[in-house]
Amino acid sequence: MKKHFLFIITLLFVFKAGQGQTNMYHPFPDSNVVWSNSQINYFCAEGNCCTGMCNIEYCPYSYQYLIKGDTIISGIIYNKVYRQALVSSPQLDTVIQSSGEMIFSCLPPVFSYGYFAGIRNDTLHKKVFSRSGYSDNKDTLLYDFSLAVGDTMRSGITNFVPLVLTSIDSVLINITYRRRFNFSGLQIIEGVGAVGGVPNVDLFLSGPLAEFNSWGFVCFKHDSDIYPTGSSCPLITNTLGVKQIINSNEQITIYPNPNNGSFVIESSNATKQTMQVYDVNGKMVLSQTINGKTTIDASSLNEGVYNISIISSEGVVNKRLVIVR
Repeated sequence: MKKHFLFIITLLFVFKAGQGQTNMYHPFPDSNVVWSNSQINYFCAEGNCCTGMCNIEYCPYSYQYLIKGDTIISGIIYNKVYRQALVSSPQLDTVIQSSGEMIFSCLPPVFSYGYFAGIRNDTLHKKVFSRSGYSDNKDTLLYDFSLAVGDTMRSGITNFVPLVLTSIDSVLINITYRRRFNFSGLQIIEGVGAVGGVPNVDLFLSGPLAEFNSWGFVCFKHDSDIYPTGSSCPLITNTLGVKQIINSNEQITIYPNPNNGSFVIESSNATKQTMQVYDVNGKMVLSQTINGKTTIDASSLNEGVYNISIISSEGVVNKRLVIVR
């Protein structure tokens, strides 16, 4: 009887200890952290997809977020989030004249690295906000860990679609428990962020997902804390000898930005280059050859934020474009 009593007391102690760990809030790390995601882009002629998906090409896209240093925006301190990636972009190989079918293949991967956004922890209210590199006028809510079951979250990572919190449980990361918030179509963990759901979402990127894109959380690592358990979560490095994306503001200038769909790209490179415009889903929506100073007509594009890649023999320059009307 005494042994049973001690066993029950031990179980209660373990339960209370685990509960105490879960009740402790874990903010996002501010250094020595990496989040890994992956994306597969599927390409096909819009409205004329290949029969049986036989000729749809997928291009891998592995990327990571890291926090390095701080920045001050409007008097508020933010952690600087950098994004590095190995990107394989599509190229059009041929068009079958009889059917109009477009057949794509993937270009060799390109290594990229550059500043992505600033984030800040509101530890008191258990929320995480971001300010992007192209819009510093207000915070965007990324995560709200103050919610109770039945509450609704409107987050930038889900394009502000309201999601109802259905349950809260916990996961063990290293030796501590962290709360996991389960929404219909999304799972988020304190101090980690989005780790799964249907559809998968990007950790820091606001916007809906493309129909032919597949996104996925891979792993999280902060010091000795790794999720999922057993993952090594290695850093992406430029070990393939591929062309590196250049992040120099002096080489490419876009103005005005924001604009109404008409803008100028001015490059210090006098040779012919290829400009590619991608929407938030990673879909290429505009491609044009530029040379030095070129006026771009993007009036066919909707309002929103776009990524521009300027491709030359020396590498690739990535820029942000904002269209407002």
